[in-house]
Amino acid sequence: MFDQLFQKPEIIRRYLNAPLLEDRLQYLTYRAKHGTKRDLLRTISYYQMIAITYLRLKHNERIITIKELENAAKHWAHHEMKLLRKGFSYAACKDRFIRHAKNWLKFLGRIDASRCPVPTQVTEYVDYLRKEKGLSEATISHRLFLLKKFFNQSKDKPEQLLAHLTAAHLDALLMQELRQGAYSRRTISDHCSNLRMFLHYAERRDWCRRGIADSIQSPHLYKHEALPSGPSLEEIQRLINTTEGDHPLDIRDRAIILLLAIYGFRAS
Repeated sequence: MFDQLFQKPEIIRRYLNAPLLEDRLQYLTYRAKHGTKRDLLRTISYYQMIAITYLRLKHNERIITIKELENAAKHWAHHEMKLLRKGFSYAACKDRFIRHAKNWLKFLGRIDASRCPVPTQVTEYVDYLRKEKGLSEATISHRLFLLKKFFNQSKDKPEQLLAHLTAAHLDALLMQELRQGAYSRRTISDHCSNLRMFLHYAERRDWCRRGIADSIQSPHLYKHEALPSGPSLEEIQRLINTTEGDHPLDIRDRAIILLLAIYGFRAS
């Protein structure tokens, strides 16, 4: 499995020699059979290793509580924010850890499921996404995660929340959730879109009043806003000038820099 996900031998050895190899491979194989793409499988592999470290997972069958998971995610996010470049948020790092670690531990039966019940309405919606919309398990898992976060903002039962939901109440719940972290516009837009689709389904099932879904306003996304900014033309020219010469290293470096500058190649 790992030789299909990674190329460098040292990285493959690291994943093979890490704890819980069988448990990790079992989940990755399951996700691969259900259509998870290679890039996401690599991400899942990475977060499995992080979960082992921050949750202190060993070869025993200790059940992990939601509180433990959240605390580990906070520690991980604080660590990441010291290393990551501008544009990453604490909330996004924490949510990503929780989502991947929880899905894996739930698959293994090693998470306290009594602390994270799924509302019946959400379960029916997930069945609709799987059987009628034909969405992948990875997409369904992401949407389920966001919906559970939304319902956890309210003390009311899901059926009561939906039955009495108004546009003002919906805005208050969204603002309460979004204030918990510095989410980017793209993350907020993704969450609003997911919630809007669920509420359209809820309207058809008469779980909530008509028009609630259309009251959700997503932030405006600007074209190419996620692209990183590059150096100025003068800075590029100065960099190219540092590689002038006939030395093999200068020739190599000049070729690399020209590829980056002219064709827009990235480091990867």
